[in-house]
Amino acid sequence: SFVPPIKGYDLRGVFTLRTIEDAHEISTYANNTDNVVLIGGGLLGIETGYALRKSGKKVTVVESFPRLLPRQLDVDGAFRLQQILEEMGFHFRLSAKTLEIIGDNQTTTGVILEGGEVL
Repeated sequence: SFVPPIKGYDLRGVFTLRTIEDAHEISTYANNTDNVVLIGGGLLGIETGYALRKSGKKVTVVESFPRLLPRQLDVDGAFRLQQILEEMGFHFRLSAKTLEIIGDNQTTTGVILEGGEVL
């Protein structure tokens, strides 16, 4: 999968999801945090977010497109999916660009979005 060139991507606590081993690493790391930011509102991101929500994590999805699953769903379908996920406790930042992943002592502490919002 494509990894956008985002400053801070090399900090501890930043993962890509390509393999089952990646999923295990994410799950293990998430045991030690309450908040998770997923960059990308595609199918893998949403599935990962669902698993993390079920384990009690606060999940925020940052998506550069104005809707979820833009390749799979039309506008109405994406809106309905977003409603369902919000009812489950998901948070979304759509049409949003991640500028930087920030941290201290080489560990992730937040994500800065274009416009200055920090998650």
